[in-house]
Amino acid sequence: MCGADGCCGAGSRPSPAAPGSPGTAGICLGLAGLGFFLFGALNFFTHIGLIINTMG
Repeated sequence: MCGADGCCGAGSRPSPAAPGSPGTAGICLGLAGLGFFLFGALNFFTHIGLIINTMG
C-alpha cells in the first residue's frame, strides 16, 4: 500500500507509521543512544586498562 488512500501515484501521500512503531525520530534517537553507550563502554575499559598498566 503506497498512499494513505491505497493508491500509488505522483499525488499520493506516504502512509503514516503503524501504531507502536518507533518512527524516524525513535530510530535516530536509538542509534544515537547506542553510539553513546558504545563510546562510554570503550572509554571506561580504556581508562581501566591505563590505570592497571601504570600501577606497577
